[in-house]
Amino acid sequence: MFTAHMMFAVTVNNIKNLSERTQVELNSHSTVKNYLNKVLSLDILDPNQRNFQNAYEVLNDMFQLQEEFEERWKEANSLLEEINNKGFFSNNDLEILIKYLPLFNLIQYKQLHTRFKNSKDFDFVYKHREVFDEAEISFDNKILKSMITDVIYDELNNSINKITKNINITSVDTYETIYEKWNTYYREGLNQRVNDSLNLLRYPQIW
Repeated sequence: MFTAHMMFAVTVNNIKNLSERTQVELNSHSTVKNYLNKVLSLDILDPNQRNFQNAYEVLNDMFQLQEEFEERWKEANSLLEEINNKGFFSNNDLEILIKYLPLFNLIQYKQLHTRFKNSKDFDFVYKHREVFDEAEISFDNKILKSMITDVIYDELNNSINKITKNINITSVDTYETIYEKWNTYYREGLNQRVNDSLNLLRYPQIW
């Protein structure tokens, strides 16, 4: 019984700590997405300017992923509220909650990885920003420049390395296998934390 309660407490704490991730600032991304949407709607691009469409799709995916993150976080907290109201949790409740943690990591990774691997599209858009003038679209040059590779590379790379530091991602990994790696890592860490607590109860430190 102690094991389940310990796992539950740790998992709940980890979920609650992600609340700030639901408040991610995406204003600049929204602005550029709107620029691109206006340009694409006018159908003035040459066939070799597919990068504008690619950049728009990347930003659109990022927003959809953010919505998914927030929805899954609300689901997890709704389950926690149900558990609190009934005063107990089942093994199935605990299993569902545990599965949310690697999912949250995967969604964040998708956002970062999608943006990182398509960074050259934003370089192209910035280089050919005269298209905005041709379309008579007013835009903020600083915001557009803030999204080019030279500016964003280190930040994106560091963020990806930070979130994946505990698992080894290879070029052949799919999102499904990446999820399983995070799932395995989280469960192993959870079991280790429980075992450490049990050992401390069996052999308390005497100061």
